[in-house]
Amino acid sequence: MVTTLAGVALAAVAAVGFSWAVRLQHGAVVAVGVGGRLSVSGVPALVRSPGWRTGAALTVLATSLHIGALSLAPLAVVQPVGVLSLVVTVLLAGHASTGPLSAEVRWAVVAVCAGVAGFVVVSALTMTAAGPVSGDGVQVVVVVVLLAAAGALRTSGRARCVTVASCAAAVFGLGSSLIRAATQDLIVRGDVVAALWVAGEAAALAVCGAWLVHQAYAAGPAAVTVAATTVLDPVTAVIVGIAFGGEVLMPVPVLGIGQVALALAAVAGVLVLARSVPDERDARPERRPSPPAGDPMRILIGARRRRDPRPRRFPR
Repeated sequence: MVTTLAGVALAAVAAVGFSWAVRLQHGAVVAVGVGGRLSVSGVPALVRSPGWRTGAALTVLATSLHIGALSLAPLAVVQPVGVLSLVVTVLLAGHASTGPLSAEVRWAVVAVCAGVAGFVVVSALTMTAAGPVSGDGVQVVVVVVLLAAAGALRTSGRARCVTVASCAAAVFGLGSSLIRAATQDLIVRGDVVAALWVAGEAAALAVCGAWLVHQAYAAGPAAVTVAATTVLDPVTAVIVGIAFGGEVLMPVPVLGIGQVALALAAVAGVLVLARSVPDERDARPERRPSPPAGDPMRILIGARRRRDPRPRRFPR
């Protein structure tokens, strides 16, 4: 019991750390991005940003705490605590915005948190491993998701934010499935070459997912990105595990229907947040470029009036 409580405490601290990391990196991406997009040429300036570096360090620290939590408590207990990061992110966005959060946003956060927590708990309680991961089937899904990501990058506005973040979540979920496949290649089959190949592909997907997340940061509120990744990352991992990972659900129709309902509630909450959550960029004053040095208006305003050397004469 004590170790479980310690795991929950570590998971909660990790969730708060993830929230602050998202806030810092989101602000850095918005400062560097142009027109809701992050270009490759802007990456050096982003990496030099103190906010982005601090956010990266917080991400590493929070990830370590989350791994420690998983070593102390079951997945069904630790993973739902991770949705606390969405709550903190939305609260930080509301604090930075011009007004309080609407009831619609608050209920959407409740729907996402309850949906994800319930989905993870039901999945952990009803799933059993039955065989190895089918690498070929996962590869097909990887290609489909990458094509969807390429299409999402061609959108704009908040639609770009939620679609790109959703593709990033799917990429992360596929990366988790590939990591499991790599461990099976190494431990069960003893194939070191295949394990290294699959692990390299998982690392490439992690880099791709990070790039997509930063594009979502540039396109919209941080809370929308966190909500989409919070929902679709575990959902993708569960679906891929059932379809290609040899995992099966216990034959309990009520639990299966409840799991689908929880996932739909979480997705509906993400869609509401994508439409209603305040964007921190709207609360920032718009930067107007200063006139160039040779601008005649600037010279005219800054010039001093010359004094007339002749004495003024007033009529008597």
